Amino acid sequence: KWCTTMETTVEVRTADGYTMRLFVVAFTKPQANQQSRNCYAKQRLVKWLRMRVTKMIKRRLSKVQIKEAVSLLTRNVLSDALVRRCNPIVPLREMRIRKVRVVRTPKFDAQALLNAHGTIPTSVEADPREVEEAVEAAPAAAKAAE
Repeated sequence: KWCTTMETTVEVRTADGYTMRLFVVAFTKPQANQQSRNCYAKQRLVKWLRMRVTKMIKRRLSKVQIKEAVSLLTRNVLSDALVRRCNPIVPLREMRIRKVRVVRTPKFDAQALLNAHGTIPTSVEADPREVEEAVEAAPAAAKAAE
């Protein structure tokens, strides 16, 4: 309450072909010398903030692989950089990347996967096993007749 909620959605393609959709939310905060109770942002500033967030996310994540993108997102490195760049536009109480959805994955290439992980070691369970034959138990009626 008494603040502006700014939401934006950014769709970005990583260097290795994954397409991700990021949902970003931010809240304004009152300035230090402010007298009024509310801290609403003007629409032109909200649009400027959305544009800056979109540009920064696309610039950062389009250059990295999916593994580095996940580490940037989980360690809040990207959201902290966004806060530092967007605070001069509008004072922000909080800015979070609230959800990341993988929209499209690249085609599966077995050869590329094999090159990335090297040779696959054979497991012990893959070796042929020796199985003993089960001996049939004589029926109970045959034993009773003897």
